[in-house]
Amino acid sequence: AVVRTDMLGDFIIWLGVAESLREVFPDRTGRLILIANTSWSDFATEFPYWDDVIRVDVNRLFRNPWYRFRMFLGIRMQGFSMIVAPQFSHDHDLSDAFVRVSGAPRRVGQSGDSTYLNTAERRRVKSWYTELIDTPASMTGEMERNAYFFRKLGAENAEPCLPRLTERTVPSRFGLPDKFFVLAPGAAFAGRRWPPGHFAEISRLLVEQTGWAGVICGGRDEKQIASEIISNGNGGLVDLTGQTSVSELIALVSNSRLLIGNESGPVHIAVALGVSALCILGGGHFGRFMPYDANMMDDRPIPIPCYELMECFHCNWECKYPLGETGAVRCVESVSVSSVWEKIVPLLRGAGQ
Repeated sequence: AVVRTDMLGDFIIWLGVAESLREVFPDRTGRLILIANTSWSDFATEFPYWDDVIRVDVNRLFRNPWYRFRMFLGIRMQGFSMIVAPQFSHDHDLSDAFVRVSGAPRRVGQSGDSTYLNTAERRRVKSWYTELIDTPASMTGEMERNAYFFRKLGAENAEPCLPRLTERTVPSRFGLPDKFFVLAPGAAFAGRRWPPGHFAEISRLLVEQTGWAGVICGGRDEKQIASEIISNGNGGLVDLTGQTSVSELIALVSNSRLLIGNESGPVHIAVALGVSALCILGGGHFGRFMPYDANMMDDRPIPIPCYELMECFHCNWECKYPLGETGAVRCVESVSVSSVWEKIVPLLRGAGQ
């Protein structure tokens, strides 16, 4: 089994080396199972790197003890001979817990980051693995770490890279025009969300400058953010939050002229599709997921990072400043509309504007 219960963006980045699983486990007489977050598990079934997908409703896992018991019992009864947890950050009650309950004779993970665990949790987590792979301190980017981990597992050819996602057709039910841009104003951590009023101002400038429509994407829990953007905007916006599957989101991004978002899954999707993107970026994990290392990229455009450098970058999102009125941390809230627009203008020229 391979455990990936984290967010869509983490999964997209990891997909670049996921095909190496078949190099690590070439024996097709056995079964390779992906334990996946339900928020993107249907999308995961499209790939040939595993034989089956076990879907985990992460929110329900924490809210419903009976669901948690049945899920863990089901994992135990699979009788895995080996379980791998490739993510760098440990999460005692989620991916690490699946490793613990699996009962697999061989349990492999990364030494990684235990910042969010207390001393007792760190000690317990360490005891749940039979092998923990140390990543060199010089490797700070997620793609580098993913590739290094797979090489240590036995995939000698694993190199840091992103997958190439194929274009898809936008469902006709959305009724979108040929030319549109995408706003992705959500993020798993509220502190990483650029204020909705700023997104509204950028969308107004884009509509006025290009005449394109704007599409707001995100999960159901980001509906309020979309409403604020629309109420503060100047028309030309379509709210599709909570209305798209991952496959449909990929279709929207692949057919868009430009994506503007926070540090989250849609930005990584844009890169994998070769779509121009701008990312409003904070300092919590600066350099780990974003900005991209230009030396690792190919012919696809690199997402343009827009950030306000502060002395407290690399804080692991433990912000020492009070949160702003919008709930954003200071380094994210400090990114101005004018600085974002300044970086968008050259992208518009490339898109024929």
